Order: sequence, then C-alpha cells, then structure tokens
Amino acid sequence: CIRLAPPKADPALLRFRARIRQQTFAGATDILDIICADGLSLRARIPNPGPLAADAEFEFCPAHLTAIEETPAS
Repeated sequence: CIRLAPPKADPALLRFRARIRQQTFAGATDILDIICADGLSLRARIPNPGPLAADAEFEFCPAHLTAIEETPAS
C-alpha cells in the first residue's frame, strides 16, 4: 500500500517523490492520482490527510509489489 512518507525514513520501505495531479475526497480516505518523474501514473487511496501540496514524498513496502506486463493495444 502506498502512503505519504513521514519525515523519518524506514530503511525497509521504498520512497519516491511524485506530483499529485488530482486529490479526490472519499470520506475517511482520499484518492490521489500521482505522476512520477519518469511519467508513470499511479492511483493511490490513502487516509485523508487534508489538502496536499502539488509534490509529495510517498513510500511503500517492496514485498507488496506486483509485476504487471503491459499488453499492446489492439
């Protein structure tokens, strides 16, 4: 699960910085559309943090990664 990174880094987690393209209120959570520096676009649901700046640092546990292969358009 992707979450906002706290100031103190946990060495077991991977961090990345991304631009928040859209923040949508969803009750106790917010849905963030984020774009990484390499252009990768992600959607993350995080506990409602209130309004966020355009850029933020995120973190996640590498054990939660799932490899996905892109399929060519038909």
